[in-house]
This record gives sequence, C-alpha cells and structure tokens, in this order.
Amino acid sequence: MKRHFLALALVCSCSWAGLAQASMNPLNGYADFEHYYTLPYANSPGFGENAAPSDPKIQLSFSGNTLDINLDTGSRALYVAIDAITPGSILSETALFTGQVYLNSSARIFSGTWYEQMVSFPQAVASSSSLGMAYANMPVLIVDALSCSSTPPPGTSIASTTFTTLQESGSVTLTNGQSRAFSNHTLTLHGGEAVSYTQNPGILAPVANFGVGFDRTGDGTSPNDNSTNQQYNAFLNISQMAAGEMLPGFVIQKEQVQLGLTVDTTGFAYTNLLPTGYAQPSATVVPDWQAPTGTLVYEG
Repeated sequence: MKRHFLALALVCSCSWAGLAQASMNPLNGYADFEHYYTLPYANSPGFGENAAPSDPKIQLSFSGNTLDINLDTGSRALYVAIDAITPGSILSETALFTGQVYLNSSARIFSGTWYEQMVSFPQAVASSSSLGMAYANMPVLIVDALSCSSTPPPGTSIASTTFTTLQESGSVTLTNGQSRAFSNHTLTLHGGEAVSYTQNPGILAPVANFGVGFDRTGDGTSPNDNSTNQQYNAFLNISQMAAGEMLPGFVIQKEQVQLGLTVDTTGFAYTNLLPTGYAQPSATVVPDWQAPTGTLVYEG
C-alpha cells in the first residue's frame, strides 16, 4: 500500500517498554533525551506553496553510492534499481536473500536481492558533535526486475501497471521471452508479466524509493512479518537509537526531517496507537503500529 503525505509535521513516536518512563510524557517532551539530527530535503518540495508540491527527496549513501531518493510515508523499505548504483559496489557476501517489495495500490512489484548495508545520511546535521555521522545498518533491496501483480489494484478489475522508460518508444523483452512495445516513455505490463534490467540495457528507468511508513502491507519478502518489519526503516534504526542514546522517532517538517525525539518535541496533538501484532525482532528494534485514525478538518 502506498499513500502520499497528509501532513507536513508528523510525529512518529516509537518508544518501547524499556524507555517508557514517567519523565517522557510526549505532551511535555521526552525529558530524558536531548540528541537528534536535522536532515534537510535534498530538493525543494514546495510544501506550503500554492502549486502542488513535489515528492520530497532525501540524500543517502551506501557502498559508495550517493543518491537523492523519494521519501515516502506510504510504504516501507529502501529499494534501488541495479542500474542506479555503481557496478560491483554491492559485495556478494552482504547478500541476505532474494525478495521483493509489492505496492498493491499500483500492482507494482520490485524484485531483486536484499543486501545488508550501512545507510548514511551525508546532509544530516547533529545536535552535538559527539553524535558523529547519522547512519543505520539495514537491508536494502537492489532491484533487477519489475513486474505486475496478478491481483488488480483496489477499485479496478484488470491487473496492469506502468513503468517509466528512458527511451521515448521501442520495445522490451519480457522475462518470458515475449516482446512488449512501449511509447511516450511509458511501459505497460499486465498481470504476471515481468521485465528485467539486464535483458533491456538502457531502456528501463532506474527505480528508487525510501519508505518509512508504519503498518504497510505486502506479499512475499516485503518487510511485514515478525522478523522483518521496522528493521527496514532507517529513520528508526539510527545507530544512536539502537544504542539507547537517542529516542527512536522522527518528525516530518516543512523543510526537513528531525531524527530522534527530544525534550523539545512538543506542541502536537497525540493519539494512542494499536499494535499490528508483529513481534519486535530484537530489543533494539521498535515495534510496528497500526495506521492511526482520526478526524481532519480543513477550512471548516
């Protein structure tokens, strides 16, 4: 499931039992914590302006690759096309398993191999020089194939989806050996069809997405089970958070993202969240929560 931003300032507080102390009332700030990072957007999304905003982008690095990638609260996990990274930069010994990320709202499936990586945020500014670089050790999906789910997207009866191409028109070779024409930089795949980057060099546009959502669903090896849920969210696995020196959580703001919740994280309305039922993979990984419900009033 992929959704777009509904708010410019969203607190994702993820404290667990070991940190839930009386001095950490979110209405008054998290008094036991002072450290955080400020992570500016790598582009100018235009939040608050009259024109429709662009997707916000975050700059991140792994294995010598520095990329500006869409930040998405409606999905979870970091995936990057193999054509978007330096050849040979991902070491085979860091491979975990083959898998996929499935966005049921569009019927798109991104398939490849999950690799354990140190993902850093070069533009992050620390509140204290003692913090050092902001980074998280986490799985990254290196995508080598794009496909269409056999299940139609919600509200439709036909399974189909589109991907962007670098060339304006032409044809691609599907993984089943058949050929599929495309035009206007748009490739349409139907249920069960797939296309790979290696079979179509220079044709498919490299995909990339940085999902930091909660309660995201999917199939296959998407990060939605007891062993692989919030481990896939870099914003909740910064090294200082894993060490207990920073409270896991982030605040999406107009110009930037705050990583880590502190005594100054106040001024928000709060609601209780329900757990998804997934177990915490370890004591240093935060639990997953169901999407919140509430009432939105806009211009009366």
